Amino acid sequence: MPPTKQQVYTVQRTYDYPEPGLDAVKLVAALRQKYGPETKAIYPTDNGPYSSGDANITAMYWVYDEQGHFIASDKGASRPAEAPFDCEPMGEINNWGNMFNRSRLNTLAPSSVCDNLVVLSVSMGATMPAPYRRHTITEIEDHALLRRDVQIAGDAAKADAQKKQQQQFDKSKQAVPTL
Repeated sequence: MPPTKQQVYTVQRTYDYPEPGLDAVKLVAALRQKYGPETKAIYPTDNGPYSSGDANITAMYWVYDEQGHFIASDKGASRPAEAPFDCEPMGEINNWGNMFNRSRLNTLAPSSVCDNLVVLSVSMGATMPAPYRRHTITEIEDHALLRRDVQIAGDAAKADAQKKQQQQFDKSKQAVPTL
């Protein structure tokens, strides 16, 4: 949305593997080989104790600052089954539109740690049947770019609304009542 140029702040790729799927341990090893050690791995809870081990990982996250420096750990900044720094994946939610409206209406929440990060995530779903994964969802999200773009567009919308309001006020002062 004007005044900024069109930008991409999230890209998602879903891939379904042919039966029986990929071996979970080999998938995790391949992801670590490609992206390096993860910032955080998520394990299923099934309302019980957390499972551990590479075969039980359901999601992996790699977090970077805006300059591309890897952030090795969220150091307890999020709950065990949540994304690092509680930076929930954007998914298909209209984050830009929702955040723009809040910015325009001066109700946008203060910036959080998340608003300064770039997050790469790979969701693998549950292992069914063990030890295979049938699909992956890979997503990269630039939370920092999204926040900046929303604020620029929100400020422009507020300035435009103020300009129109001033024009209406000036026009009303020029109106001459007819008797």
